[in-house]
Amino acid sequence: MRVRMRMRMRVRVRVCARTRVCVRVSLVSCTGVATPSEVEAAIEAGCRYVKFFPAEAAGGIPYLKSMSAPYAHLGMQYFPLGGVNAGNMQAYLALGDSVPAVGGSWIVKQDLVAAEDWAGITARAAEVVKQLAE
Repeated sequence: MRVRMRMRMRVRVRVCARTRVCVRVSLVSCTGVATPSEVEAAIEAGCRYVKFFPAEAAGGIPYLKSMSAPYAHLGMQYFPLGGVNAGNMQAYLALGDSVPAVGGSWIVKQDLVAAEDWAGITARAAEVVKQLAE
């Protein structure tokens, strides 16, 4: 247990160090978070835009709402991934400014990438954009 905790802390410290470098040179850094402690570490590193992963497995929209509420005054933004799909993307985006984007592997299928089917990938992306406009 202690070894695992130390390992996690070291990983978090390295991620935060990388995030600080990105912030310093004006690059967007999207540190992954799933808990309030990880949000705190991202904030401490200067990050205001974080990847919420795995979104659905972690508790989905209700969990994101409760986890993000204490940080709303900081203008934190979340990019949900993991379990997000065409059926629930609108609900995540309806959370307003705190969720400016969603993503997931359902948009770009690996078989299309492997086949270098760029037209197919473009068509899938256009389909998602069309759904968002509805």
